[in-house]
Amino acid sequence: ASPSEKPTNEPSKQPTNEPSKQPTPEPTFKPTPNPVTGSPTTSSPTSKPSPSPTQKPVTDSPTISEPFFFGDEFLTYDDLGIEVSRGLSVRLIAQTGKRVQYADGDQSNLDYHSQSDAAGIIPLNPDNPLDDGYVYVVNSEEGDGQGGVYGLYFDKDGNVADYKVL
Repeated sequence: ASPSEKPTNEPSKQPTNEPSKQPTPEPTFKPTPNPVTGSPTTSSPTSKPSPSPTQKPVTDSPTISEPFFFGDEFLTYDDLGIEVSRGLSVRLIAQTGKRVQYADGDQSNLDYHSQSDAAGIIPLNPDNPLDDGYVYVVNSEEGDGQGGVYGLYFDKDGNVADYKVL
């Protein structure tokens, strides 16, 4: 089937791979009188939210039992010398100048670096980040050529599995 010779308001009977022979008419600045949508619309805002989401959530992340709100009721961990907001938990995983203890009972061959600077977390399998581990990548600003980038590796359950220079 070939494209129509003149623009029409009717859809094509069958799709075509051929380009149009004439440009489309000038666009209008009027809204479509009755747009087709997936759900009913109103002409004015409503006072109640819709009963269900309009889109599927982006992720299927679990709902935490105690949501975190920055600055909401701080808890102090005296043994670690830090304060965190309610809803967060803390554990010591590495100390500068000491070897890193692994979950399997082994330990790293090198001491944890000093002068930590920028850091980031990278999934070991970006296509399926919840089923594999991740690495905490951190930059060290140690002087005399001793700085660099280090990786603290975790398994999918958050257990420390490795520590090395990258």
